Parts: sequence; C-alpha cells; structure tokens
Amino acid sequence: MASLVEPANSPAVRKLATLTYRFPLPATKLISFHASFESGNLGDPVTAKAIEHMDQAREDMARELASGNPNYQNVVAGARRYVPLIAQTLYSLEQATDPVYLEAPLRFDWASGLGINPRVTWISNQAVVWDKCMALISQALAHADSVYNMVGAAAGGDDAVYAAAGRELRTAAGVLAHTASEELPRWVGETAKGERPPEAVPGVCEALSTLCLAQAQQMALGKALAGGKTPPTLLAKLCGGVADQMDAALSTLRDKAGAAYAKLAKPLLAHAAFQAALQRALAHLFLASHAWAREAYGAAIAHQRRGAALLARLPPPPDAPPPELAALRAEAAAALASYERDNGAIYYDPVPGEPAAPPDGVVMMKPEPYTVPPLVALRFRPPRTGGEPEDVDVALAAEAEAKLSTANGKS
Repeated sequence: MASLVEPANSPAVRKLATLTYRFPLPATKLISFHASFESGNLGDPVTAKAIEHMDQAREDMARELASGNPNYQNVVAGARRYVPLIAQTLYSLEQATDPVYLEAPLRFDWASGLGINPRVTWISNQAVVWDKCMALISQALAHADSVYNMVGAAAGGDDAVYAAAGRELRTAAGVLAHTASEELPRWVGETAKGERPPEAVPGVCEALSTLCLAQAQQMALGKALAGGKTPPTLLAKLCGGVADQMDAALSTLRDKAGAAYAKLAKPLLAHAAFQAALQRALAHLFLASHAWAREAYGAAIAHQRRGAALLARLPPPPDAPPPELAALRAEAAAALASYERDNGAIYYDPVPGEPAAPPDGVVMMKPEPYTVPPLVALRFRPPRTGGEPEDVDVALAAEAEAKLSTANGKS
C-alpha cells in the first residue's frame, strides 16, 4: 500500500478548504436626524425619543465602520439597532397625513468597501431608503467578516466553531438576499438615478448572498473534516457544491451587476475564482483516496493526476499564496508518486486517460430569513405650548415603542 497523507486528515486541506474572503466594509459620515427634524416636529415624546435613539445607533455604527480595525460584532449590533428605527421613521413619513418639513436637509454620504478604490470616493444622496440599504449591507458583510476571525486566521477549528461560523454566513446571506429583493427595488425616483456604490446594486447584493452561502458550505466542509468520519465521496460532493456556488456568484455578477461589475475590486473576483478551482481540485483528491481504498488503483491515479494538475494551475489568490498551498501541492505530488510506484510494481491496474466525472455537487446551505419587525408609525407634531390636554394614546404609543424595541433586539 502507498504511504501518503490522506487529504481528509491534512491540515493544509482544512485550512485552504475553509479560507474565506474578508470583505472591506463601507464607510459613512455622521449625520443628525434631530437637527433635521428639530423641535418643530418632535413634540411627541415617543417620536423625540425614537429620533434620539436612531441618531445614537447610527453614530455607533458609523464610528465602528470608520475604524481601521472594526469590531464586527459592534457593527452588527449598531446596524441591528439602527435599521428598525430608520425603517420606522421612513414608514412614519409615508403614513403622515400632513407634510413633514425638515429644518435641515438629510444627506447621506457613503464610500464603497467593494469598489476598486475602497473607502476613498464618497457618494452623497438624500434617499432615506438608500441609507437603510447600506446599513443592512454593512450588517451582512460584518456577519461574514466575523468568520474570518473565527476560523480564517486559525489553522483548525472544532465542530462548534465551524457551526457558529456557518450561522453567521447564512445570516449574512439572508440579509443580503432581503436587501436585493425587497429593499433596493424600493429606491426609485430621481435619487435612484445618480451614482451608487457597487454594494447598492441588486445584482451585486444577490451575488454576495450566494458567495456567503458558498462560504457557509465551506464551514460545513470544515466541520466534516474536523469530525474525521465523513466518507470521501461526500466530501467531494461538498467541495463540488462550494465550487458551483462560487461559479454562480461570479456568473450573477457578470450578468446582473451591469456597470458596477467593472467597479468591483479585483480581489473579490479573484477569491471566488480561486476557491472554485481549489474545491474542484480537492474533490478529485478525495475521490482518489476513496478509489485507492477500494482497490481501484487505476481510477485513483487518474483522479490524483487531475487533482494535482488542477492545483498546479490554480488562478492566483487575491493575496500572496498561503503557505498551506505549497504544502498541499507537495502532498498531492507525493501521493501521486506513491500511487504510481505501487501500481507499477504491484497492482498493474490500467489507468484511464481521463478520470470519471466527479459526482454532482451538493448544496446544503440556505439563507437565514431576514425578519422585518412590526412598524408603528411615529407622530411628527410641534411641541405643546401649554394648556392642551394630554393625548390619550401617549401611554399606548410608549407601549408600542417598547414592543418595537423588544422585536428589534430579536432580529
């Protein structure tokens, strides 16, 4: 029998198979809703408190995004507080029976994290729905980036780590899918005709959702490798599913991103292409190991040759090649040499010119549905001047705000 490093037991395989992309987050400038609405619209105490909370939540999110080394969980927390409040404000303005005049214009400034020059070019727009969408996208990408710290920078990881990382990525996929299908289509009119960052294009959001699902499946693959009991054929199917979804994300970007495709940073595209090719190579290595164990020596050599060849011509990764890549190539070459030596000296099994096609990839991951909390309309009115009777529904409004806050904390 050949002496070799089984791919299912290789630290290099596990490291590379679970390597995720760290998305550069967008940045936004501070604004003041209170200064725009001012006292002329904030006579209702519940409305005044909601605007105060919204200003604070957005400031917390913006300051974390501005950090050179953001705490991803803080970005998520800020966005989760802010988005329901801006949604409530937008809903309230739509439901208002009388015009609500602003004392200062609202203008939202964002800089793309996924563009060719990340966080350099600022885009300004007055659309409230755009600010809501960018906050949602920031939340989603922060969910995804938290995985990089969990397993991406470590050599290993146990079942619990991979499971938690998968949940973060499925959550990110759900937020992005919701933003692409439900939120961005609401951005219409004159404000929607100007320049927008790539993240704010529905086709880009859709592709990012698929990419996050592919990375969630990478976590499932990592969990299977850590467990050490998954058959190589199933590992190959998991690899095929990751590759299929990476290819699907790239295809969606080409077909649906429009002019935004040319504005995307090349590392994002390079990572997806690298992972798609890597996962297809790994599938052949797992199938070679399976065939050799079943004494199908010629088939094993054919798969090992294909896997080693694919590893040799991988598209370049977005950064410097990780050291594990050289280790994996060496392991694959050593296994191939051992297979060929043993087959030539002992088994004499015919080697097909081409390996059998790998089994169809299995896609296991679905987005976590994004839950939209119930909306309670705020009342924009001037403050009391004295002598007016108290509104009979102030207590009910306060109760509604408390219920909304509770729902926001669960979203």
